[in-house]
Amino acid sequence: MTKRYLITVAILGMWAMLMIIFELQVLLGRITPENLIIFNLAVAVQLFQTAALLAMTFMNRYVSRSNLRASYYFFVVGTVLFSGSLYLIATEEITKLIIGIMGKVSLLGAVVLLVGWFIVLFTGATYKHKKRAIHNQ
Repeated sequence: MTKRYLITVAILGMWAMLMIIFELQVLLGRITPENLIIFNLAVAVQLFQTAALLAMTFMNRYVSRSNLRASYYFFVVGTVLFSGSLYLIATEEITKLIIGIMGKVSLLGAVVLLVGWFIVLFTGATYKHKKRAIHNQ
């Protein structure tokens, strides 16, 4: 579980960094300021969700693994749908792709992310701390 989470965090983090490099090297001056805002929102959400996934990686000893797994999948799918669709929307001027449905995909991604956060809320609300026995050696 931890290995898969760390690999996912690395992939999402590298993808975000590649998007930042792409923005600096390709997009600046070639897309409208509005689309640049959309692109930066996609990067910000992706980085935030990546940080949340990294934190979750180290929580698997303390909280319900089924809840953790569910929020993990919602976060990954939601991030790909939300940020991915916003990247496509923002670069439509350059790619010349007509992407009319992407607005609905980004909304779906936002809802999926929201469900993931609801699972985190539920996990926190139902969490019961288990004290560890201290053994004198």
